[in-house]
Amino acid sequence: MPTATLFISSVQKELAEERRAVAEHVRQDPLLRQFFDVFLFEELPAKDRRADEIYLDKVDEAAVYVGIFGDEYGFEDKAGISPTQREFDRATVRGIPRLIFVKGDNDAARAPKMTALVREAAGQIISVPLVPRAKLRCATSRIS
Repeated sequence: MPTATLFISSVQKELAEERRAVAEHVRQDPLLRQFFDVFLFEELPAKDRRADEIYLDKVDEAAVYVGIFGDEYGFEDKAGISPTQREFDRATVRGIPRLIFVKGDNDAARAPKMTALVREAAGQIISVPLVPRAKLRCATSRIS
C-alpha cells in the first residue's frame, strides 16, 4: 500500500495530457506504485471548501511535488498569483522535494509570469525539459 503522496502541479487545461501521463506512469510502475499515491486536483469530488484551501492542504501532505511548467501561467487570484505558483511556493517553504519538468524551450512563447516562475525554479533546483511520453516512460523505467 502506498505510503506517500506525489502532488502533480501545472496549469490543468494546458497540460492535461502530461498530468495524466505522469499519474498513469506512477500508478502503473511496479516500484513507484508501491510507495506513491498520486494527487491530481481534477480527480477530487466536489467539496464544500475553497479550491485554494484544498490544493494547498494537499501540497502540505505531499512527500514529493512534481511541477510541469508550460507556456500559460494560469488563472490569477486577486493578488495576481496562479495556483501553480502558490503550489510551488508552498512546497518550497515546506521543504518538500520538488521535481520540475519544463515543456518547450521558447521563453518568448511563455506568459511573462510563467517565464519568471521557470527561472525562479531553475535558480533553486535542477529542472529538466519535458520529453515525449514514450521517452519519459523509458527513462523512468531504467530507474525502477
